[in-house]
Amino acid sequence: MKKIFVLLLSLLLITTLFGCGAKPSSIIKESFDEFKSLTYEEISSEYGFDLSGIVDDPEFEKLFVELLQDFDYEILDETVDGDTAVVTVKITSNNIGAKLQEGFTNALSMAFTLVFSDLTEDEITEKIAETILEPLNECEKTFVNTVDVKLTKTDDGWDVLEENNRDFYNAFLGGLYDFSDYISKLQ
Repeated sequence: MKKIFVLLLSLLLITTLFGCGAKPSSIIKESFDEFKSLTYEEISSEYGFDLSGIVDDPEFEKLFVELLQDFDYEILDETVDGDTAVVTVKITSNNIGAKLQEGFTNALSMAFTLVFSDLTEDEITEKIAETILEPLNECEKTFVNTVDVKLTKTDDGWDVLEENNRDFYNAFLGGLYDFSDYISKLQ
């Protein structure tokens, strides 16, 4: 009887010590929480969206970060298969990509007129930047996506895969990857 008790106690101890590792869904939550504390520079560097060529304005940077970090999410499901996992997340974010596309389209339609105006090159650049960014002031949290986030288990725990998660990044970045695709098609 004593041996069975010791065995059960040992199993309980092992389960307690090794069964409490972070779940894949908790890694997603931590990633979102961390993202919500990043600065404009950190977001630009980490996600490759450097808009400084369009505008260098601290007010814009503040608005942009506020829009990016204003999203909601709900973890719907988690499936673990050995060293891989998929977490299904519903993300509701601001429609940033669509608003930038709207602004860019407006700027393209007015660019030809501006080139032949009496404005200086700096004034034209400023007017185009204002036109591109103006719709951002009308962003709404209407960009809703349900995405599967793929993770892999490493020695340090679960990591979100950089590749094959484009839909995930596009969802919580408010459609910025969609906007990037739009710009690429114009070139």
